[in-house]
Amino acid sequence: MPDSRSADQEKPPGSPASTVLVVLERPGQARLLRQAFASPGAGLRVVLAASLAEARSYLARGNPALAVLDRVLPDGRASELFPVEQGHPAFPVIILTDPGDSAEPAELDGRVGSLDYLAKSDAVLLALPQIAELALRRWRDSLEHRKAAEALRISEARFRGAFETAAHGMALVGTDGHFQQVNQAFCTMLGYSEAELLATDFQSLTHPEDLGKGPDCIRQLLAGETLVCHFEKRYYHKQGSIIWALLSVTLVRDGMGNPLHLVAQILDITERKQGEEKLREANRELEAFVHTISHDLRTPLTPIIGFAGYLKETYQGSLDSHATEILGDIETQGNKMLVLLEDLLELAQAGHLKRPRRPVCTEEIVSEVIETLKSQFPHAAANMEIAPPLPPVRAPRTLLFQLFSNLIGNAFRYGLSAKGPVQVGGERNGGRVRFFIRDHGPGIPAEERERIFALFYRGTTGRDNPGTGIGLATVRKIAQSFEGRCWVEETPGGGSTFWVELGDPPAEE
Repeated sequence: MPDSRSADQEKPPGSPASTVLVVLERPGQARLLRQAFASPGAGLRVVLAASLAEARSYLARGNPALAVLDRVLPDGRASELFPVEQGHPAFPVIILTDPGDSAEPAELDGRVGSLDYLAKSDAVLLALPQIAELALRRWRDSLEHRKAAEALRISEARFRGAFETAAHGMALVGTDGHFQQVNQAFCTMLGYSEAELLATDFQSLTHPEDLGKGPDCIRQLLAGETLVCHFEKRYYHKQGSIIWALLSVTLVRDGMGNPLHLVAQILDITERKQGEEKLREANRELEAFVHTISHDLRTPLTPIIGFAGYLKETYQGSLDSHATEILGDIETQGNKMLVLLEDLLELAQAGHLKRPRRPVCTEEIVSEVIETLKSQFPHAAANMEIAPPLPPVRAPRTLLFQLFSNLIGNAFRYGLSAKGPVQVGGERNGGRVRFFIRDHGPGIPAEERERIFALFYRGTTGRDNPGTGIGLATVRKIAQSFEGRCWVEETPGGGSTFWVELGDPPAEE
């Protein structure tokens, strides 16, 4: 007869995590077990069954936290509760064997996640609450380990899928520089097989001028100075050609913080580099052409202007008014052409000068510009307002003079107004500086503000004044030469505020 607390009389426990299903054939042993679990501090609720049928009845209604079974029961063996096709049970199992039982105890091995075999005795039965607690702790640890292992397996599968199918090159590299794993995209990029790459290191494939970049990156990562390195370098293709690559490299460490390997993502930027070189070459040719044209045309233009002036002065009394007017037009148009050629020459030269090692005082540059403009605008100083301090910047003095001369000159030429003076100010934000030149004149229509920096473009508000449309193009070129930009905004109350931003990184030691 089953015990009064047999499984077929019990409802599914309300707290499965604290319930132990015990399946024992002998009633005396069941009483001993009930006594053990009733002792203070046992902390576990026991459900007793005397056969596989009773155990199945209980399991049909819910899983216990732990099962303890006789290996042999009246209606079968304990292993029959856990058919092979069902895989691992969802709880730990302890199998009790009779003393002297010579049966093979491994009949459940490989299918039960946490399995113990104990030789049954009164001492073991009385100690079963403590044994159960230990088994449950081991089971929980095993579950956590399985979860972690499964999460790791999924993570590795995702990484492997991304690694192998990535459109760009990827490689796992040891801290000694040797390739540990490479994907097909990287093999295709360099023309080598996977076996050939795994037999070498990245330095062997690197252009001599870039040999220091990889080791420097590894040093920074190992020292913890950065989490990721980004840099460009050149590889040698197997056929001997140069492959430009943009690399992003990170360091993987183990749980103790020890370095394991590097993960490198390698993007082929050869076409981009070739395009940039073609663009630079085209710019060099264009600048050489502009320089040649401005120089060669200026040479004959100077005597033409001089001869026109000479004829007008020398034969003033002999020429009629129409002839004198023609000579005056020749001289005027010649001077306009001369100014245009000078501006073209300045535009061609802008951007060819390197940064000085020390910052240049922009307040001195602005003062020089104002002094120079006094010949054209006698009251220039009286119409200026400088908001000190202007940030110094590492840019060539000649280019800074051109920049401020064009912008301040335009402000005097087009923007002088009784509403306020021409204002100059600036600010620094980290490795960038910006300056503004503000006037209170008629301003620039919103639809023209994008085009105002285009070569030869002259806005509608300035067409009645002399100019070539090259000054603002020169300002833009100077700004772009130093990783900057320029733009124009409306001054509150009317007028134009021109902004110029320049990159100003610290000087390299």
